[in-house]
Amino acid sequence: MLVLEYPTASYINLHNSSSRDELSTSKKGLLRNKVDKLVDLIVARCADRNLEEMADVLKEDTFNIRFDLLEWIVDEGLNNKDYLESIESNISEEHLPSHFGKLAKKVAKLLELYKKIIVQILDRISFPEILNSIGYQTPKYEALGMLSYHPNPTTSHIKDWMDSSLHLDIGLILSDLVLRGKVELSEEKIKEELIPFLDRTIIHFGAYSIFTKVYTPVDYWLDPDINRMYILATTFELDSKSHKIRDLNQVIQLLNN
Repeated sequence: MLVLEYPTASYINLHNSSSRDELSTSKKGLLRNKVDKLVDLIVARCADRNLEEMADVLKEDTFNIRFDLLEWIVDEGLNNKDYLESIESNISEEHLPSHFGKLAKKVAKLLELYKKIIVQILDRISFPEILNSIGYQTPKYEALGMLSYHPNPTTSHIKDWMDSSLHLDIGLILSDLVLRGKVELSEEKIKEELIPFLDRTIIHFGAYSIFTKVYTPVDYWLDPDINRMYILATTFELDSKSHKIRDLNQVIQLLNN
């Protein structure tokens, strides 16, 4: 079974909602229209554009909608359990065409990794607390760029962390559309572009999560992908000249795995 989880599921759940008439004049309906437009842009651009380039172009739109979605989730009084249960029936697939097997497996693995990271983040702060911290005002995406000049290396990479999460949203939305037969991509584009894009994106999201200290992997050496995140996070530390030597033997072990 393939289940897309927060935050990506919220886009897809709204886009696939069957009660379109009920939503047309509601706050949720206005949000639904924004989500539909984002999905339409992804559909229009994915065929003839490099996926990395497409994600870069659409990340600001995705950023803005994400905060609208977050506000809607809080207004509805949904918690994590309620939210996941409400969307599972709409975006789960038990039987996928065999030629989508590799993509389905990659998405399932990506979500497994994503969940490990997001659980730690949500253990520290709730959705209402996030909104309260920004005064229920959507931050400007351009403002994230200012953080790049912050002297603290961890803070200066917040935008990189956010961008990787936005790429993750876009990649998963596109994957869901492909798996549902809503978008046709050639087997070559799926194999040569989409799957590697998903792989790079989750590794970078995990690495930046480690580097910015919002995620601490447990037994990272047991999972090759989390191991890759850890090594990449270490290179970020080296590049920013903030690397703290943990244990020379540990680093050697990581590089040899």
